[in-house]
Amino acid sequence: MLKFLLIIILLFFAFSFFSRLLLGRLFKNFRKNMNQQFYGNKEEQKKEGEVIINDTSGKKSKKQKKFKNNQGEYVDYEEIE
Repeated sequence: MLKFLLIIILLFFAFSFFSRLLLGRLFKNFRKNMNQQFYGNKEEQKKEGEVIINDTSGKKSKKQKKFKNNQGEYVDYEEIE
């Protein structure tokens, strides 16, 4: 009976040691992959306040208005009575 309990205790400690070792490596790899996904695209990140507009239609709009840089932005409006 004492041998049986000693074997059970040894198996429990061996299992806990190896599971901690394996889970530690799994979490380390998981953390490494998450960091690569989060920080990996540094060169693709834009500066703060930078705006990029990509026209995917392939053709220019006929209603496109052209202004000089110092004129500001034009906003269409209607008067409501």
